[in-house]
Amino acid sequence: MAQMTLQRGKIYEFNLAELSGKHPFCLRLAPGDTSPVPGATGNDPVNGSVGNIIRYLVPYDAPDKIIYQCAKAGQDG
Repeated sequence: MAQMTLQRGKIYEFNLAELSGKHPFCLRLAPGDTSPVPGATGNDPVNGSVGNIIRYLVPYDAPDKIIYQCAKAGQDG
């Protein structure tokens, strides 16, 4: 399983321009959790996102771990 280390207070962009509609990308707080991820814009934790950019400003009080998933297939990262 791939992992990334992000720093609190920094902005990260996930460019989904070439992502297949078969695998819509989303950031989630836990596997299958569809509640909004604080600090994320352009993220759809329910249906996933394709063809846009997700911006994530990591809050200073962010959880120690969030995950990225294919919204259709379950846990990917």
